[in-house]
Amino acid sequence: MGDASQMLHLLMDWKDLELLWIVKARLDPISRRLISLLWMSLTQRELYSKHNDIIIVDSTYNTNRFQMILCIVTIIDNNYRTRIVACMIIEDETLDTYQWIFDRYLSAPAVHISHRFEPPEKAQRKTGQSVRGIPS
Repeated sequence: MGDASQMLHLLMDWKDLELLWIVKARLDPISRRLISLLWMSLTQRELYSKHNDIIIVDSTYNTNRFQMILCIVTIIDNNYRTRIVACMIIEDETLDTYQWIFDRYLSAPAVHISHRFEPPEKAQRKTGQSVRGIPS
């Protein structure tokens, strides 16, 4: 069993113990290779639903042998603490990948903080939602 399969099985085992976990994998339609994996525990989901005014998305690059990106979504809670609310392993940082994350699994608030991959005006035209860029 490969590393991706082992990780997915471990996350699915945790989801079996707590049914309200979110574990979603996205596979390449042709090669069936893992291209995205998102997971959120029940506690993380509750935090996100209560404190989604400020969302911080941080990514690491090329720090693993698979050349995939670890993406961590955090929020600021009511005690001004940074809390992790979702983790992902993603292949790229395209708008399509972020739409897969935010449109399907994280109910995106009305204001998005854009990342370096494209200017806020372009993201706003594509999504039709208010987008505000913050320099990285």
